[in-house]
This record gives sequence, structure tokens and C-alpha cells, in this order.
Amino acid sequence: MADVGAAHSAAAVPKPAPDCELKDDLNDPRYRQLPLRECEVAGLTSKFHECDQAAVTNRNWHRGIAMVAIVGGILAVVFAIAWLAAEVHQGRFVFTQETLLRGEACFVVLAGLAILLGYVLAFKTRWLAQRHRASLCAHLKFEFLMQPDRWQSSGAAEQYLRTELTNRLAPEYKRLVNDAVNGPLPHGGMHAAENLMLTRESRRQLIEYYLERRLRPQRQYLGGSIAHAKTTDRILGFLMHLLFVLSLVAVGLHLLAHHFSVPAAGPPWLADLFSVVAGRLPWLKDSCNLRTLATFAVFAAASLPVLSLLFRAWRSAFEYSRNRRRFHAADLALADKEDTLLHGLLAQHVGSEPGELPAAPVLRELWWCEHVLTAEHLEWLSLMHKAEWYV
Repeated sequence: MADVGAAHSAAAVPKPAPDCELKDDLNDPRYRQLPLRECEVAGLTSKFHECDQAAVTNRNWHRGIAMVAIVGGILAVVFAIAWLAAEVHQGRFVFTQETLLRGEACFVVLAGLAILLGYVLAFKTRWLAQRHRASLCAHLKFEFLMQPDRWQSSGAAEQYLRTELTNRLAPEYKRLVNDAVNGPLPHGGMHAAENLMLTRESRRQLIEYYLERRLRPQRQYLGGSIAHAKTTDRILGFLMHLLFVLSLVAVGLHLLAHHFSVPAAGPPWLADLFSVVAGRLPWLKDSCNLRTLATFAVFAAASLPVLSLLFRAWRSAFEYSRNRRRFHAADLALADKEDTLLHGLLAQHVGSEPGELPAAPVLRELWWCEHVLTAEHLEWLSLMHKAEWYV
């Protein structure tokens, strides 16, 4: 499952996950033949919400520290460039050199503390670990529902769920993330149930429940994440290119200001253009003012690309472009499976007489849906794990 608590307000995030997957009305007559009570009693729902809330908390801390580190570091560089401009401009540029040095020092310390705090407290790793634990809870529930031979045997279902839940969530958070990122991708093979039969009603309820509680919420989440990532990526990309273009404009402005501040021969049309502009802006006739403008233009040409790093760092920290493509690929795969379940298998139950049908055709499709969701989640986990080492 994707980081449904994480698509950025930057992930994703990846709005909180649609937790309706684990919220069940145990008195719902539509799903009486499914072992929903066993899942509830085993603690899957409560553990899912506990992990989900912990993931959201750690994610918010991670985002805040990342923003402080990025903004603080970039402003420190901008203040250093301003100090150099003040040095060229004989001691003052907007602020005095002493003020600029104090600002530079403050932002360097702020960025350094943010990086140190993020590295020591490991909010990112804790966020990813808790998101992975929440995903494991959801996956365990639907994996269990796809093993009718387990939940049809009396008394063993609840103990199986408790044991599996404990074992899967047991590893320490750093080890849990490392194992998930570096381990092999779980296969999409179906649980051994080739000869298992289900009543038509049980098979119908299983298909409808999976569509309502798992497949459609996940597709809805993926669709929203695609739109969010696409919009954010476009905005950040536009701002990066805009700042680059403005830095080129600043370079051109510096060349013009320097040319007219120092007596030199130039093309007649350039002199005529300057005369027209100076007629409207009389302060340009003073060579001292022109040198000030040239210094400011150099400062802008050097600092604007640095400021664009703010948007680039935020963009790469949360991998909007890659996540959008992954979400789109997963959504296409799930759409195909939804069509098979809805129009291929569920349609067989319309107007059918009571009886038994093979479970394998249904379980095979459900297992592949879970495989797609698991693969998408682990790819997201790996991508975010490698995105930022310092916070």
C-alpha cells in the first residue's frame, strides 16, 4: 500500500490513507459469511490506526525539519553573496556587512541544527517504518481473507492473525525499513487453494467486499495522488525555470549598467536607448547610481539560481515526478483487475442458483491485486528512503 498518510503537502502525502479498509460494520448483512469479527478481535484495526497516526506525526516533523534545513541553508548562501556584494560596494549593500554576517551565521546555525536534529531523531525513518507497519496490517487482513481454508477452520483464525501481526511488526524500526527496502519483492503467487470450493454467496461477498474496502479506496487514493503530484511538480518546475530566466535578465542588466557607468564607446543605438530610459529615470544619469544598479544585478544573478535550489530540493526530497508515474502505473494495473472482478467474475453470480464454485479464479485475481499494491508500496518506500539522508 502506498504511503497513504504521506503524499506530500509538499508526499505525497501521499492525505491520510483511506482507513475504511479496516473499518467494518460487524453487523453488516452483506458480509456475514466473511471473518470480519476475527480480524477485529485480533487487533488489526486498532494497530493499523496506531501505526497510521504515528506515521502522520513523524511525517509532519520530517517535513518541518526538511523545510527549515533547506530554507536556512539557502538563505545562508544568499546572505554570503550579499556580503560579497557589500564588500564590492564599499561596505554597504541594503544592509551593513556586520548585519549580513550576523544573518549568515544565524541561518547557518539554524540549518545545521535542523540537519543534526533530523539525523539524530530520525523522523524520516520512523515515518517510513510506521507507514510500512500500517501497510502490513492492511495487507495481513486481506491476505487472510484470501485464505478461506484458514478462516473456515474453527478456532484457529484469531490465533493465526495475532501471531502473524506480532511477528510482522516485531522488528525495530530501522531494521524494518532496511529489510523492506533491500529485501526481495514478495511474489504474487496465490495461496494453495486450487481444489478449494466456496459457496456462491461467500464468493460473491468476498469479491464485493474486496472491491468496496480495498480496491476502490486504493484507486481513489492513487487518483488523488496523481493529480496532487502532477500539480505540485508543475508549479515547482515553473518556479525553478522562472528564477533561472530572471537570473539571465539580471546578467543583462548588469552588463548594461556597467557599460553606461564607465565611459566607453558603444553602438549609437545603445546610447540612444539609454538616453530615452534616463529621460524617464533621471537617477540613472548618476554614475554612482549605475554602479549600485550593476552591483545589485550581480547579486541577483548569483542569488536567484541559489533560491531556485529551494524548489529543486523540495521537489527531489519528495520525488513528485517519479511518484506520479508509479501511481499511474499501479492505477492502470488495478483498473484492469477491477474490470476482471466486476465484469468477469462477479457477473457470474447474477441470477445464479445456490451452490459451490471453485475459489481459485477469484483468489488468483485478488492475490495479484495485493501483489500490485505491495510492489507499489515497497517502491515508494525505497524511493523515499533514498531521497534525503540528512533529515
